[in-house]
Amino acid sequence: MSDSREISNGRQQRDAAEFETRFSRSRSLLYFVACRVLEGSEGADEAVGRCFLKARENPPEFHYQGAFRSWLVRILIDEALLILIEKRGGSTRSREQVFSE
Repeated sequence: MSDSREISNGRQQRDAAEFETRFSRSRSLLYFVACRVLEGSEGADEAVGRCFLKARENPPEFHYQGAFRSWLVRILIDEALLILIEKRGGSTRSREQVFSE
């Protein structure tokens, strides 16, 4: 393996570890928000899990925890609202269709 690949892989592993650490710091806030949006704890863990997966797809470069946490809360609210929609109506519409209305 070349040195540049090793450096790139090492950086990706550090970035992933940092993301997971920062997400973990926000987990209790995210769970609280999910419970509020979902009007109870049912589905809150699923919403937090979906938030983690969605955020991990394309993590931004935030230099302070507050901006990162706000970004996560926005993703979480979207995911929790989708869970509510699925529970209430079983809609198969895409996220874009739901949030454009």
